[in-house]
Amino acid sequence: MNTGLQNLESKKPGGLLVSCFRRRQAWRVALVPGNIPPPIKGPYGLFCALHGDAAPGISPVDHLASGTRVHAFTRVIARIAIIGKTSANPSLLRLLLAEAGVASDKIEMVQYGTNDLAAMAQDSRNDAFMAVGPLQSKVSADAIALTARSRGEPHFLSVDVSEAIAQKHPAFESAEIPGSTFSTSPARPDDKIETVSVDHLVVAPKSLAETTVVSLTRQMFVARPALLRELPGIATLEKPNTDKDATIPAHRGAAAYIDGTDRTFLERYSDFLWGGLLLLSGLGSGGAWLRSYLKRDETNAYLASRDRVLDMIEASREATTPQELEDMQIAIDDVLRETLDCYEDGAIEEAALLAFGLVLEQFHFAVSDRRQVLADRRALQKLVASE
Repeated sequence: MNTGLQNLESKKPGGLLVSCFRRRQAWRVALVPGNIPPPIKGPYGLFCALHGDAAPGISPVDHLASGTRVHAFTRVIARIAIIGKTSANPSLLRLLLAEAGVASDKIEMVQYGTNDLAAMAQDSRNDAFMAVGPLQSKVSADAIALTARSRGEPHFLSVDVSEAIAQKHPAFESAEIPGSTFSTSPARPDDKIETVSVDHLVVAPKSLAETTVVSLTRQMFVARPALLRELPGIATLEKPNTDKDATIPAHRGAAAYIDGTDRTFLERYSDFLWGGLLLLSGLGSGGAWLRSYLKRDETNAYLASRDRVLDMIEASREATTPQELEDMQIAIDDVLRETLDCYEDGAIEEAALLAFGLVLEQFHFAVSDRRQVLADRRALQKLVASE
């Protein structure tokens, strides 16, 4: 089964809306950050997750040292650039500021697209910028390199309230960015940095067929090794939690694939198939009975004809003249025509026709024997008369 993913709307509020296509059918799933609701109407289920997009804060301000905590930078930072045009990143930044006790209305937030990194790095009005992505993200590494080239070596800001955020908001996890993650020479950052991470979730409406989600989930995990060369971030692709008490319940199709309970076509529909066979059998039997009931007059006529032939067999053995035998054969022709009409109308089965053929054959044997007897009798009478 050829199933794939195609990006339909790259800037959909609430996440990336994706179309899954198989031949001429199409379904919709959504790829969304774990901290915002997906753009799907009605209940939805999770079938895989891209784990751990970190949210580093970087500042080109000279007198902020790397590792400075978030609540300490408001004295010198008034404008923060955010990489990415989605609504999820500003929401995350406001949450970080609120948990750190910083009023977000005192900070100007400006969003830049991933194609505007050079303009962001060169804009001297930006006191810091925030990027959300995997640690091996080329966008984050390029933004840091461009900032260092335009305004000097940047400083990394530590989110010291990451554990408190993770406890209050299950969509986030406390995380650390190891030293030299974005560059080894010079080391960027020069030491580990505390931050928060958020998963990107692939969700689908619960109304989407279980077999479809089983197929999508299987293909995503089967294709992961082949995609690693082009998409390193795919290495963080994880199976969802299939427990019933999970924060976001897994789609029943994904749970069936992961738990190994997905069934084949025959396993899923065997009850319907057996029921259909029984129903067809019952309909066939009922149809046969109805046909025999409607053709009962012709069936009775056949039985009467057969009995008539049997009576003629007895009568032929007692015939006294060849003319009587000739009359019987003419009558048999009419009986044979009626019997064949009954067979063509479906009033009798082939087995009944074969039985009639045996009776007819026996009649012809009886007539032939009687003709011979009558012929021998006439010859004897002529011989006696001549003497």
